[in-house]
Amino acid sequence: MNFGSAGGLSFRLAWSSAGGSGTAAEVTTGRLEARIGSRLVWGHATAESSEGFSWSWVELLEHLAQHWSYLQFEELDPLRIQPAEPSRLRALAVERWEDLPQKVRDREEESLWAFEESHNLAFALHGASLPPLWVLRSGVTMLVSSTECSVRESAASVLETLEALGQAVASRLGDCGDPRSKAARSAWMQRSRRSPAELVPIATGLPPEDVTRIQGEQDAAAYWELSADWVETTELMAVARMLGGSLSTGVVRQVLQRVRLVGRSTSAKLDRLTAECPAEELLKGAASDWEQGYRLASWFRGKVKAPDRRAVPIEALLKSLGVQIAELPVTAPDLDAVACWGPRHGPAVLINLSGRLARTPNGRRTTLAHEICHLLVDRAGALPLAEALGGDAPRPPERRANAFAAEMLLPRAAAASALAAAQDPRKATDMLIRRYQVSGEVVAWQAYNSQVTLPPSTLRYLRRLVREKSRFVIDRHRPQG
Repeated sequence: MNFGSAGGLSFRLAWSSAGGSGTAAEVTTGRLEARIGSRLVWGHATAESSEGFSWSWVELLEHLAQHWSYLQFEELDPLRIQPAEPSRLRALAVERWEDLPQKVRDREEESLWAFEESHNLAFALHGASLPPLWVLRSGVTMLVSSTECSVRESAASVLETLEALGQAVASRLGDCGDPRSKAARSAWMQRSRRSPAELVPIATGLPPEDVTRIQGEQDAAAYWELSADWVETTELMAVARMLGGSLSTGVVRQVLQRVRLVGRSTSAKLDRLTAECPAEELLKGAASDWEQGYRLASWFRGKVKAPDRRAVPIEALLKSLGVQIAELPVTAPDLDAVACWGPRHGPAVLINLSGRLARTPNGRRTTLAHEICHLLVDRAGALPLAEALGGDAPRPPERRANAFAAEMLLPRAAAASALAAAQDPRKATDMLIRRYQVSGEVVAWQAYNSQVTLPPSTLRYLRRLVREKSRFVIDRHRPQG
């Protein structure tokens, strides 16, 4: 039996017997191959083909049943480290623990083990050692990963593959009367039957007690806007997930109350731009997330006919696309904006007046330009519902949106052209700040990341304008992002 797609997660299962009566372990013994794309992860290659790993797969069924809701809804690791590859998570956690008290370390290690058990399918097998097989959701996609290979596939497709595999194992137990068979089949049939009170902490990554503080006396389903048969995260849950690791429950509650007031509006022009954007072609082959952002911004500037020698009217542009813009009156300096664009709220950008970046006019423009990138390409990917600039949004799309914002507001070519021949870099920088209504830091990085060689004296001046001076390497001038 074969399950899955050739380019994503797939399994090949061959039973060792024709079935019939026996214990749960006996009737589910067989050979299982697991692949990520064309790479064999579980099993071993033979001279002519390949052969699956021999085991009793009732263990995998029990594991899937127990952790199904976590596979379906959980997106963040409990420590919010967000490594590019899940296999790096523990090593990064160990580094983090070096400076933490033992009590904190013990608590975090316990939560990390639970996360690993849920999302690394190799944990399903007790007594066997298989390569890791990570399955971790990110928006409408899943990252499927092992030690040397990974692929992004639609979440619906991955869950369908796992469901088909689980059902095949469960069907083998139909004629078995032993207690384990009955318990495994029952757990599998009940895998999705958790209450909202159980599921909201999983989907938001917040402890149950924090969820209770946020929703107050309200019913969980009503507060989080859950339908009777809900199977997807809501905008409120997505925002809570991104904010819960850095803000108090009181501030999170304030933000969610403001998001609830945002109505759903039509955005046909924005939807049309998203449909027309050749995102796959533009992103293919890009050396970094930053380069992806630059490419998208260049395309978008041409599409909306952005002016070359003056500031882009970014707020008017967003409004013309059907995006609501409002203020978010909370005291949270690390949070610059919250945006939502799901089925109930938005598209809208809520600007935090106390945000370190958004509190200034030029910072507000950068914040709005950042959100355009998400609205353009991330609504059908890693961020299908919302985003929090300053929260725990996925890092690759955040880096991409930062580069997009800089290039949208001040093209690198314009910054480098003005500074390469400038007699006085201070005057040239001030001119760019006034003309394009950006910060000095945006000017510095856009000039630095151009392909133009700048005089050392100009680079020394620009270096004073950036916060992360260690990345602004004057004697090795090259794009840094």
